[in-house]
Amino acid sequence: MFQQLKRSHDFSYIVIFWEVLMLSRKNFYISSKIFFTFISLIMLIPLTFLTIFFDFYSLRLLNREIASANRNALFLYQEQLEADLSQIETSMAQNWATNWNYQKLKYKLDPLDVHLNTLSIVNKAREQLALTECLGAVYIYSAPNDVCRCAYQDCYSYKELITMQNYVKSLDFESTPKSWFYDKVGDKYFLVRLIGFSNAYSVSLVDFDLVMAPSRLATQTHKTSSLVYLSNDGTVLNPSKTITENKLTFSPEDNNHIKKGQKENFFVVQDRLKYADITMLYLSPYQGSQFYLNATQMFAIIASVLALLLIPFMCFLAIKIYFSPLRDAIATMENIRNGKLNSKLQETQFIREFSVFNSTFNRMMDEIHNLKIRTYENKLIIQKSQLQYFQIQLKPHFYLNCLKTLYGMIQQNKGNDAQQMILYVSQYIRYTFRDNSSLVPLQTELNQVQNYYKLQKLNTRDSSELTISADPAVSKFPVPMLCIQTFVENSFKHGRISSQPLNVHISVQLTETEEGNYLNISIQDNGTGFPDEFLQSFLQHTEDAVTGQHIGIHNLRQRLTLLYGDQAGLICMNNSSGALTEIILPIQEEPNTSSETKSSLLSNENLFSLS
Repeated sequence: MFQQLKRSHDFSYIVIFWEVLMLSRKNFYISSKIFFTFISLIMLIPLTFLTIFFDFYSLRLLNREIASANRNALFLYQEQLEADLSQIETSMAQNWATNWNYQKLKYKLDPLDVHLNTLSIVNKAREQLALTECLGAVYIYSAPNDVCRCAYQDCYSYKELITMQNYVKSLDFESTPKSWFYDKVGDKYFLVRLIGFSNAYSVSLVDFDLVMAPSRLATQTHKTSSLVYLSNDGTVLNPSKTITENKLTFSPEDNNHIKKGQKENFFVVQDRLKYADITMLYLSPYQGSQFYLNATQMFAIIASVLALLLIPFMCFLAIKIYFSPLRDAIATMENIRNGKLNSKLQETQFIREFSVFNSTFNRMMDEIHNLKIRTYENKLIIQKSQLQYFQIQLKPHFYLNCLKTLYGMIQQNKGNDAQQMILYVSQYIRYTFRDNSSLVPLQTELNQVQNYYKLQKLNTRDSSELTISADPAVSKFPVPMLCIQTFVENSFKHGRISSQPLNVHISVQLTETEEGNYLNISIQDNGTGFPDEFLQSFLQHTEDAVTGQHIGIHNLRQRLTLLYGDQAGLICMNNSSGALTEIILPIQEEPNTSSETKSSLLSNENLFSLS
């Protein structure tokens, strides 16, 4: 028996211990059952501890993933609200700075002039209300003329409007904060912003109940979640029936994710807003970690518990068999430890116990293999979520400029231009908000670039020029969405020189190498070029993904990494003409060369120009 143990590396320490023990006491004996039970217990105790630790760690990791998903959702709502508040504040400041109708309210006017001025202001405020859903009401107050008029959403009663009007009249301009602050108006809290002078000012009231929230969306994924706004002293600024029934209390300093209510529990994440010194909370119903486990995860935990329960029984059976089959099993485990995961135990028919053990072990290895495949699929899902996150990091300035231009066209009775611009904007929005986790044909991306160029021409009325040179044979090759438009937009936004018109040239070529075929896309302009700070941060991979001016380029680099790994290339540089960008993409599949494909190529010629 000991000769067999000596041939097993895993039992070498047992042999040494046994020989030392025999030298000290030659007549000392112990039964094989007790000896094997002792060894089994030594292995069982740490294994049990590790399995229990793994189960609890898996549940904790799951809670972290839930918190991360909720925090991402909170970030989206927070960004939307902060953008709305910034837009409202900017609009109010511009009105007082440039609109003479506001300035005249500081002085005593004829009743007719007062009426006409305030009517013009209220009509413009109604346009602001239509664009900003969270804005509950806008008031204009003139003390010299003793007038207070408002534009408001249709959700308020007459009594509530009177209450808000009395609140506006009671404001002390000198002592009122000159930034966003929250205050109670009647029975509700509002975000308040006051701009103007001591005897004439305008007030914007943002209603927490009108802010975009999961409960106001029609999708099932956010149907039961809600947003809560909290002051520094823990006061809930938008109390709801859910909070009241569960008697929930909150604190800005509380980092506990799970809140226990009287009727149900909630998962809470929070973050502080940039305005009004309040905290924004995202509440979602929480029924326990086991509720979020999928079938595979639940099976893994149950299987690990059952495995622990089966270990003593398997050890009892192992006492009655020979060490030779055990040595073979250990050798197989060594192969698996060394990376040979396809190694299997031989299912011996002569000894039934070993047959069952080997069969169970083989099935367990198959399950581990399947779990690895599912883990990889989950990573792909996470990558897709990241791609969608990069896509929604959009700024509203471009759309606002388009709306302003469209408004000007309508005022000048340019109906045809307005209709054309609406078509261009709709095509731009439809394409931009597509699911960019998938690839699009090159022709589709180039069509979008042309659409954007036409939109810019209507916006600026300048003599800029866009030329595209591409082989029609590559028009069906798949490319990431916005990979070309990102740099064309960058040229129009940041690369213009006042002394000369902007020229942008796009070149697409097919490059064949020993490693494979690549699509080489070049974007060249004659503008100011990339800033030195951007080029330095681009080379060092330190671009600011949230506040930087070139967020689109940063997002494109991230998407190329997620889609192609290290097979794709992105180069940004300046040359004697201006900014030059090179995009190198591996061709992952052959393009469709059917007759239908040929009919939808770029054009019958390899070069076309737009001006």
